[in-house]
Amino acid sequence: MIIFILIVYFFSCFKLDCQQLSLAYFNNNNHQLYNPSAWNTDILKYPFIPKNDFSSFYRSQWTGFDLGPKYFGCNYNRIAFNSVLVGIGIIDESFGPLSYSAISGHYAYRLKFKNYSYLSAGGAVSLNFNNYDPTKISIRDLNDPLAEIGYNSVGMSFSPGLFFTTSLKNDVTLSLGLSSENMVNLDFSEIKNIKPVTTLLIHGSIIKFLNYGYVQLSYYEFNLSYRRFKNLSDDFDMSMKYQYKGYLSLKPGFRFGILDRLNFHSLHFDIGIPLSNLFHGKNVGIDINYSSDFPLLKNAVQFGLTHEISFGILF
Repeated sequence: MIIFILIVYFFSCFKLDCQQLSLAYFNNNNHQLYNPSAWNTDILKYPFIPKNDFSSFYRSQWTGFDLGPKYFGCNYNRIAFNSVLVGIGIIDESFGPLSYSAISGHYAYRLKFKNYSYLSAGGAVSLNFNNYDPTKISIRDLNDPLAEIGYNSVGMSFSPGLFFTTSLKNDVTLSLGLSSENMVNLDFSEIKNIKPVTTLLIHGSIIKFLNYGYVQLSYYEFNLSYRRFKNLSDDFDMSMKYQYKGYLSLKPGFRFGILDRLNFHSLHFDIGIPLSNLFHGKNVGIDINYSSDFPLLKNAVQFGLTHEISFGILF
């Protein structure tokens, strides 16, 4: 019953506001999906400066539902002159009768100021494919608005972003980011019923280094992020990450979410293992992360856990 209410709610949003839900924002380990100008802080774990960054992610949300949200994505970034970031990405996600795929390219340029302060600005352009398939849900009443025929739409969107980092005293680094996902949308379809949801994101982190240098580096990282999905929901996420000598990272967190008048709060926990550090790899960084969310709802058992796995290579 709950999953049907959610689908009806999202569908009404599509009909009135012409938007498509993006699940990628709930991903715990992907920085550039929601801010194209953000740089990968995992670089800190390795004693070399990489020029290439590849990552892939898979997330299965609310596993208690057969057609619960699922997401897959991958990105490749090229780092040039330690100031230019150019990359491409692929997203494929679905929730019940709704699906969304996108191919994107992004660019960011970073300026260096005094005292190891950096400001990067960039943007992403994506080609979006949206689909509604009513055959994937059970409908008993043919007069139900969900029973109408399926349709597809194609469009493009632009997402700008800003990202600032600075090094303070006492081995502390501060970062702050701002982005607007799908701020500008162009729809090329005759039936303009679906388009990517516009999202405002504000995020920041404080990193406290526990030792000098980049060999066997340990640090604490406190993260905050606020996401506002236009006409859909608000989401606030808080987490604390501990990196142990470049060999292991642990990151518990809490997500406070509001969807219309429904509360979607959850606890999440992430564990990361830099495989190349464990096996003393040189000039290559290989990471694997696993994350799980536990919903804080009255019907948490029906929703089930959320599982996420990510894989990254720096070289």
